[in-house]
This record gives sequence, structure tokens and C-alpha cells, in this order.
Amino acid sequence: TFTVTAGSRTCNVYVIGGGGSGGTAGGPAGTSSSAGGGGGGMAFKQISLSSTGGAGGSYTVTVGAGGALQTSNSAGNTGGTSSFSTLSATGGAGGVNSTNTQTASSGGVGTGGTTNGTGGAGGTSQSAGDGTAGGNGLSGGAGGGGGGASDDNGGNGGNGDSTYYTGGGGGGSGDVRGANKTGGSGGTGLYSGGRGSGDGADAEDGGGGAAGGSRGNAGSSRTNRGGGGGAYGGGGGGMSDGQNASGNSSAVEATGGAGGSGVVIIKYLTDG
Repeated sequence: TFTVTAGSRTCNVYVIGGGGSGGTAGGPAGTSSSAGGGGGGMAFKQISLSSTGGAGGSYTVTVGAGGALQTSNSAGNTGGTSSFSTLSATGGAGGVNSTNTQTASSGGVGTGGTTNGTGGAGGTSQSAGDGTAGGNGLSGGAGGGGGGASDDNGGNGGNGDSTYYTGGGGGGSGDVRGANKTGGSGGTGLYSGGRGSGDGADAEDGGGGAAGGSRGNAGSSRTNRGGGGGAYGGGGGGMSDGQNASGNSSAVEATGGAGGSGVVIIKYLTDG
């Protein structure tokens, strides 16, 4: 809960949903890679809060978690919904776990604000060619995660908007096999998303801030993991080539990145 201690206060309120995590395509899926997760939605409104409003001046706050790492051969996890007063922002959808399904994971949606943002869609994965870039957030929404690539370069994460406190999506993984394949870079925002796995100087660089999503789990033969979504609400990046990541075994090892956490930010402007 959030409590107004005395009088009334005019506040700027930002509500951001959690980012979806990237999908995971394990060894049984052959050389399949996975798609990035969608970015969280955002709702903004200037609200007058009173110490006699709510429940004795207390207002319920709900913060949606970022989509957790998907450690089985399955689509990523959807981010949680955040809410405050009449404002709500849903989380981004988890990325699909197959290059045979070219459906981008949808971004979350903000409602109830004077500005309502939609998270960027997750980038799709590719069995041939580079992973697709995650979508940029619209009207303040968080960025979507980049798609992984089975044999080539990972897709870049989409951008959030620091003005509305939303983060960038994590980069999709390239296929790390010593062939100069690059991991997708994280999108920009309040915090940038993490870069996905890649060769050499373009190797992964982790997650997206203190409340950002963690990078994915690494494969034992090729790291091939997606970058974490940036705080707040960035989608996680997709992974690459699950079969070779685990040393041509049936094990599920490399995963997509986790989604960045949602948040509710309440900024006092005036005292009454």
C-alpha cells in the first residue's frame, strides 16, 4: 500500500507492467531458436491523492513481476500486471520457442491514464538469417526483446522511454560458434537491456539494471542465451540453436532472457 501522511498531494503516477521473457527451444527442437518477449505497457496520469482518500489515506499498489526464465522447451513467461488507483498496465507476452511459428509476442497495454503506452512486440527468431529486432515501445511503453538466430546474428532489443521510466528490451542471441556472429544489443530506455550472446567483442553483457531481467542460462557447448530486459518492463531476448548449445544432446540448457520488472512510481508535486 501507499499512504498519504497528511493533507492532499498532487502526484505524477507511472504504472509499468513486467516484460515477458524470451522463449526457450531445447535440444529436442533441433537447431531451433526462440523469439524475444514483449515489453510491458505503461499508464501515466497526474492524480490528487488525499490523506482521507483510499482506505484512511492508503492506496493499494500492485507491481507486476518480469517474466521468469523459461527453463523447459516452451514459450517464455508473460510479465505481470501493475496497477494503482484507476491505472493499470499489463505485462508483455512471452516469446515463442520455435522458428516455425513466426508470431511476434505482443507488448502489454496501459489503461486509465492520460497517456497510455503499449510495449514493443518481441522480435521473431530465424532458422536462416538474423533474428528480428524487438519493437520499440509506443507512447512510453517498454521495448520488446530481440529474436534469436539459429545460425546468424541476434536481433537488437527495442527501445523504451526514459521519460516514462520504461526500459529497453534484451538482445537476442547469435550462434556462438567462432564465426563472428554477434549478439543483438539491448534497447535503450531508463535502463538498457542486456546484449545477447555473441562471438568476441560482441559477447553478452548481462541484464538490464538492478530491477532488470537476468540474462538467460548458458549452454554447455555454446552460450547462446538471450539478454535480460531493462528496467522497467523490457522484454527478454531470445536464445539461439538449442541443439548445438547443449553439445548436440537432447538437454535443455540455453534459455531466453528474463523480462524486466514492472513498477509503480508516485512523484509528489505539491502539498495541500
